[in-house]
Amino acid sequence: MMHPIKDCIKLISARSTKQKIEDMAADIASQCRTALTQRVIGKSKILSPEQIRGYIRAYAACSLEFIINERIDIKRLNSSQISKVILRAKEFLIEMVVGDLQSMPPTVVANIAAAA
Repeated sequence: MMHPIKDCIKLISARSTKQKIEDMAADIASQCRTALTQRVIGKSKILSPEQIRGYIRAYAACSLEFIINERIDIKRLNSSQISKVILRAKEFLIEMVVGDLQSMPPTVVANIAAAA
């Protein structure tokens, strides 16, 4: 027997959880953005673009794990949902930092790297 109300509630709950995961991931990534961008700029003088992307991925994994473990609201999620938050936060952070670097004039990046 179909239960349209229960099915509707499950669908809304699933969408709500997915949106919470997306929001949490974006918030966590934002917390790491500035520090990681500055670290990457400091390394930009000695790393190729491919190495910079690898550096971003490696650093993102470490910094995100620390921040996620500090979040109280993460405890409301199951392990599968936490994995999704980590994955999305890492994707968001990589996009943010690469976007930040691409939006800066090369001379700004070079000057910051030289001062680091």
